[in-house]
Amino acid sequence: MNATPPPDPQRSQAATENAPAPTAGSDLTAALGEERELWRGRMSWKHQAGHLLVWTAAAIVLIWVWAHFHQPDSSPWFGRIVLLLILGSGAGLFARSALTVYRTRYRLTTQRLFIEQGILGKTTDQTELYRVDDVRTHQSFLDRIFGVGDVELIAPSEATQPTTRLVGIADPGLVAEHVRASSRALRMKRSLFVEQM
Repeated sequence: MNATPPPDPQRSQAATENAPAPTAGSDLTAALGEERELWRGRMSWKHQAGHLLVWTAAAIVLIWVWAHFHQPDSSPWFGRIVLLLILGSGAGLFARSALTVYRTRYRLTTQRLFIEQGILGKTTDQTELYRVDDVRTHQSFLDRIFGVGDVELIAPSEATQPTTRLVGIADPGLVAEHVRASSRALRMKRSLFVEQM
């Protein structure tokens, strides 16, 4: 039967002395807690409804003009031009809307907001939520109908970007509440950590 040798006190003391000392940053990170993702999204297609309505109205006007001035015995070039205008503008509107929607992505965690921009390349901006002092939501009349809107984060202490805007997202009230609750909790945890130092 093999007996386990007793622990060597000198070896244990040396291991303790050689261990890296905790830093203030690591203590603060531990005090703030684990960073969790709360929400992820991008501009909603519903935010493009205004452009679609304008295009639809213009298409109706063009069709009315063609029907009003079209003569049965005239050449078909006018009708073809109207059709090309409607189809071309529709394709251009769709391409523009797709680029606008897929160009920007948002990710909100319990500590930061990430904004990724780009189609081929990518640029990522971060906003620390503890710096956010106020949160605003804005919805136009059409936005209210379709349940989308903008969320604006106001951080006066952020020198490079005091305001950050999430444009045309679905359920902006819920996202704004996530930001408000997280920023308040982070400020409370930071103040408690500073008091305990």
